[in-house]
Amino acid sequence: MDASGLVTGVGAGNVEITATYTDIVGRATLTVVAPATVVVLLEPNTVRFSALADTVRLGVKVREQIGRPPTDVRAYNWVCFRNRKTYLLLTLPGPPLTKGRSAPDLAA
Repeated sequence: MDASGLVTGVGAGNVEITATYTDIVGRATLTVVAPATVVVLLEPNTVRFSALADTVRLGVKVREQIGRPPTDVRAYNWVCFRNRKTYLLLTLPGPPLTKGRSAPDLAA
């Protein structure tokens, strides 16, 4: 806390601030919460292609536990899981246009 009353959270936990004037006391309890859990939602979450050349644009929403967008958004890793294998499609800062392709094409 600085001389102007500005309090900065430096770690998770609770703290009690006390101010006194003569024999009168005022108190405030401050709580700093740990970083929120992040939830990643893909939309649509199910797609059915009718042909190999079909396309769909996937949207991604990243939210903190209480529904706010996180302040430190990082790159997205787009990954495909098929037949117990993992294929990294690409890493980029936003949603790609995804084409229906066969598994060998995904590995390339």
